Amino acid sequence: NSSSVTFPAPTAGSSTIIYWGIGTGSAGTGQLLYRGPISSNPIGFALGESTDDTLTIKNHALGVSDRVAVFSLANLSLPGNITEGTVYFVKTVPSSDTITISGTDGGPTLDITSDGQGLAYKILPYTTTVGIQPQFAPGALRITED
Repeated sequence: NSSSVTFPAPTAGSSTIIYWGIGTGSAGTGQLLYRGPISSNPIGFALGESTDDTLTIKNHALGVSDRVAVFSLANLSLPGNITEGTVYFVKTVPSSDTITISGTDGGPTLDITSDGQGLAYKILPYTTTVGIQPQFAPGALRITED
């Protein structure tokens, strides 16, 4: 970005943001060019196991109630019953390499219906309040494509 990218400031209350998108228009119809979760880098490659409803993510460092989302990769199928981009909550942490997830914080363990794979992200929600206006300084936003 050659100039500052500034987002609208909330006018009342607060908003929690979990995804970002860059498109050709700020409102109405346009084309979404890039999108992603508000997260650090991907935390790992997720292998979903239908036999025990776990996701294996090597050295994940996740804790109970952390938010996580899984995205598909070319030529791979997501674990059954996991929807790409949906934010799930970590239900249990059986080991440093495995977790179970739930659709709600503290809810029942999600039933993984078939094995699959994807890229996992720890979601880092950003809450804005009145008087806080998110923005990227010139040159601070970088998007790379593989």
